[in-house]
Amino acid sequence: MDKRQGEGNAFMSLLKKKDAVLQGGLAENKNAEDDFGKKTSDTDMELAYDRMDCIKIYHDEMCQRGFSELDKTTWNDLEMDMVFLRMNHTKSYVGEQYLYHRLHDVNVEKNKLTALKEQTEFYKNNAAKRKTLEKGLKGFGKLESSFYLPSFLMNSQNWKIPYTACYYILQLLLLAFVIASVFVAYEFFLGIILIGAINLTVYTLAKMRYEEFLNAAGGLKQLLVFSRFIVESENKTDLKISDEIVEICNDMKDVSKKLIRWQTRKNYSLSGDVMAELADFLYGVTLLELSMFNRVMRAVSGRQEQIMKLYELVGEIDMGISVASFRESVCCCNPDIGDAEEFSVKNLVHPLIENAVPNDFTLKNRALISGANASGKSTLMKALAVNTILAQTVFTCTADEFSMPKVYVVSSMALRDDVVTGDSYYIREAKRIKEMLDRDDKNEKSLIVIDEILKGTNTHERIAASFAILDYFAGTGHYVLIATHDMELVNGMKEKYENFYFESRINEENIIFDYHINKGIGGKSNAIALLSVLGYPQEIVESARTRFDKYEAR
Repeated sequence: MDKRQGEGNAFMSLLKKKDAVLQGGLAENKNAEDDFGKKTSDTDMELAYDRMDCIKIYHDEMCQRGFSELDKTTWNDLEMDMVFLRMNHTKSYVGEQYLYHRLHDVNVEKNKLTALKEQTEFYKNNAAKRKTLEKGLKGFGKLESSFYLPSFLMNSQNWKIPYTACYYILQLLLLAFVIASVFVAYEFFLGIILIGAINLTVYTLAKMRYEEFLNAAGGLKQLLVFSRFIVESENKTDLKISDEIVEICNDMKDVSKKLIRWQTRKNYSLSGDVMAELADFLYGVTLLELSMFNRVMRAVSGRQEQIMKLYELVGEIDMGISVASFRESVCCCNPDIGDAEEFSVKNLVHPLIENAVPNDFTLKNRALISGANASGKSTLMKALAVNTILAQTVFTCTADEFSMPKVYVVSSMALRDDVVTGDSYYIREAKRIKEMLDRDDKNEKSLIVIDEILKGTNTHERIAASFAILDYFAGTGHYVLIATHDMELVNGMKEKYENFYFESRINEENIIFDYHINKGIGGKSNAIALLSVLGYPQEIVESARTRFDKYEAR
């Protein structure tokens, strides 16, 4: 028996020993293809996108508890949902939720980043052990109800089914009528029907209200079994499992035993056959389902923090494998964070663009990027901002080298009019830039990224306001990267901002871009030429050129 098979058998043996009849199962699919290191399929990305509301539950719960997150405007500007979906190779709902949350974490401790780096290397170099872990993680599944487990754990005081004393009274009455109908008089059978109907009504109403949490509670068994497997396996040392986690697993043995009957009951009722329907009916009439749930709540009560640490353990393992797989699917490097006083990158690409043109780039403090439409300005800025986030959250960058200071990323790139509030584009943009200016009051450096500053207003006021804002930014310690078509701004601020540009050339049928960033002032406009390429009537193109020439001369 080889080592891999031995580990797999040990795992399955442990599950049997623990009587783990888990939702979704932990059995190995021998026909499943190993997708480690492969690009996330479009189908998997679409399925994950459809369950995004469920994936966000853990993150939303953490935010309600004061978690400091990347702001929502920046997240949306940089299409971080799509970055998450591209990186998402997780096998469990726990890992999926944890990865999504981790990508928002602007304050990941250095030791956690170092640990993640070591874990990704371990998963890459130890395929057999990784596959054993993946097999166990797949047992968690990604059923919608499972995603509510963090909310169940963090809010269990709010989900205890009330009036439990009444349930016990109803159960005793039912038992009393059963005994009386057997040993006293059959007329008492009417009492059985009456109490049974009441119980079934109570059960149905409670189940409608608490169903998601009734189902989520079942996920505890999976969590405890897998955590127990981790601390008892040879991977314990490789995964650097702390003594605290071992102690928590030992302390949870009684909770695990109380959950065995609960999980067995849930899986049996999901089988869908006639006997299962009958069992569900009996559990409702006797209120055993609600009684069992309350026993689960009592077992969990006071231990939520401990259980959440196990949740984080599983999440970190699944996230680590996912990051390792992502790193194998695209050219990546380990970033150098904190020591540098500037951004210095080699062969930087955007993680969402296939066959992207790599760029070398250095941002010492502040820079303006000019160039034609669609030449690559926004993509370069997004690539830098996204990789700055990935560096500080999952210690991974899509570049050959990535050196940077520790910064908070804030952007203004994809704003729109807000119909609900009535804010115009310009008002939203002005408010957003004000938020950036206010960051000067915070004791941390920021990477400020703006695409076409103040483009929502007229030319003269835009230029005047932009000069004032850029001049103000120059007096701060923030790193500033701005794309603009305003050459007045480029030339007027060249003493305070480095200049870069993207070039393009036009032939008779098309506009050609090389997508390489260049240092200096350049990058011809192509807006009118693009009209010609798109087949606009020639009279419109010529009229536009004439007016533009007059404007330039003036």
